[in-house]
Amino acid sequence: AALSCHNAGVDIDEFYSEAKRALGVPLPRPGGDLKIGEKISKAWMTFRLDMCDHLFLINALCMAQCFTMLYASLSGAYGKALFGTQDDGDQLAAMQTTVTFAAGVCGPIFARLADILGFVSFSWFLTAMFCMGAGLFGQASWKAQEAASVGMQVFATLQN
Repeated sequence: AALSCHNAGVDIDEFYSEAKRALGVPLPRPGGDLKIGEKISKAWMTFRLDMCDHLFLINALCMAQCFTMLYASLSGAYGKALFGTQDDGDQLAAMQTTVTFAAGVCGPIFARLADILGFVSFSWFLTAMFCMGAGLFGQASWKAQEAASVGMQVFATLQN
């Protein structure tokens, strides 16, 4: 994949010349000094302004990500416990694998959706996907498990 990207990609000078042609103005070249210390200092000051909100968000995202990853990685054992047979556990694991693949393939489509909706609306969309998954994962119904898998994998794929 890296070789394909390298062969299909353009070098930096070609990128800048094509951008100038398409935009009508040249793109500014990045400066040489990254000012990492200054950026870290600004980030720390921003974090301190709303520390409680930041800590709540960090904690909530960590718990949500752990929940979705545990559901995905333990889906075989969970399916067996939920539905009662090993075959059901295998079926839930296979479904989870398919949904994970589909969510990964559809990632660019969802990224476009994020551009269309904007940050706040897209955040609410991700929240709804997670809540759908979390609300339905305990139901011993295949339709509920399908919806839970879709909700949690869309959330896990896109919240990053």
